[in-house]
Amino acid sequence: MKKFIRAFLLAALSVFMVIAISGCAKYKEVAGTYEMVSISGSVNDITISTESYEYYTIILEANGKATVKSKAKGGSTYEAHATFSYSDGKIKMVTKNGSASVTEEMDYADGVITYIVNTDAIKLNIVLEKNTGNDAE
Repeated sequence: MKKFIRAFLLAALSVFMVIAISGCAKYKEVAGTYEMVSISGSVNDITISTESYEYYTIILEANGKATVKSKAKGGSTYEAHATFSYSDGKIKMVTKNGSASVTEEMDYADGVITYIVNTDAIKLNIVLEKNTGNDAE
């Protein structure tokens, strides 16, 4: 009976470890560092272009965590941490600040993220490409 219990516990532990490891790589397909290649539009009627930024980067980790980093030319830096999910060509990123949260949806295809914002005050089209030499695992 002890052998059976040991074998059962070993099998259960093995299954748990496989599930845990596979869960860590849930979003491996989209994981990586994405760098802005273009941005166009306006924020509060101020024109925004690629020349407006020193950098704009989104880092997606295989475990569903994300980081957004940007720096305006001659201006301030921005960094936010978020979680994301990916399904059917859509990345949904949720950023929380205290009790408030913002969900943003972006299109994904072949290593390219396209993020379109169209509100009264903000009209932007941002394209980011995956940096294949700097993937987040």
